[in-house]
Amino acid sequence: MKKHILIAIAGTLAVCIVAAAAAIHFGFATIKTRNSVAGLRVIPGNVMLRVNGQPVTEREFALYVSTLPEQMQPYAATPGGRKQVAEQLARLLVLQQEAQKLGAQTDGEVLARLNLSDANVVAQWAAEKLAGTPTDAQLRAEYDKHRDEFASFDLSQIVVAYQGGQIPAKDGRPLPPEQAMAKASRIEAQLRAGANFGAIAASVSDDAASGAQGGQLGNVNASQLPPDLQPAIISLKPGEVSQPIQSRFGVHIFKVGQKTAQSFEEVKPALQRQVQQATVTASVEKLQKSAKIDYDPKFFGAALAIPTVPTATQ
Repeated sequence: MKKHILIAIAGTLAVCIVAAAAAIHFGFATIKTRNSVAGLRVIPGNVMLRVNGQPVTEREFALYVSTLPEQMQPYAATPGGRKQVAEQLARLLVLQQEAQKLGAQTDGEVLARLNLSDANVVAQWAAEKLAGTPTDAQLRAEYDKHRDEFASFDLSQIVVAYQGGQIPAKDGRPLPPEQAMAKASRIEAQLRAGANFGAIAASVSDDAASGAQGGQLGNVNASQLPPDLQPAIISLKPGEVSQPIQSRFGVHIFKVGQKTAQSFEEVKPALQRQVQQATVTASVEKLQKSAKIDYDPKFFGAALAIPTVPTATQ
């Protein structure tokens, strides 16, 4: 079975490499050509591959591997995977060299795509610089502010299907949304009167998977919940039942069991990404607001036309 899995990964990797090649257009060869014209140095290091004399260093090869989907990168680090990536990269560079012979470097559309590709690369570099590295004090403050969001807890649900929801009704006849909400309210009243949550879930819940388990969804981390459901569920105390909540799946009634707080160290990596993302978003919004951006109303329509600033006499 393991052999079949590796073969499947190898086949998928080949497809992903082709996709990555298309995404970066003419890859390292183009970068080398343009840098040499500009008099800039490419990444120095040990040359591990040459294609018609064109060198690729170990660092450049590692950067190429980083463009692959994350789940494929471990395979690319194995001897067989590394060889396959090198073969695909060689094919890419051979094709790039042929494109140059055919005049790609003077094609306007190719140059426009390369400019957009350059913009994407340097924008990512700028985002990483703007994100910086948050201090432990910043991360701890964020942890204290959102401690409940990093808790994990046992979660159970009862779902009432409605017309247009993604969970189908057990009897094949989903209710209109208003009637589904009314049914869920009646179920909530039974629960608050002392009815057993698991028994009712097994009997009436339209979610077959959790209903068969008495409504149990298992131990859930708050970050795994859909954003529109997080606030209501996080606010519940252990043993507490929620009011009916409508989502795109159905109308839910949740019950929270024992909660387990995650330590600062456990969530520190996620916190760092969260703080960095917030920093980058705020920085980009500030830069965009201060930039002079002119939209052509003939192309975009009146909605993006530059608004007229009213004068004091208007």
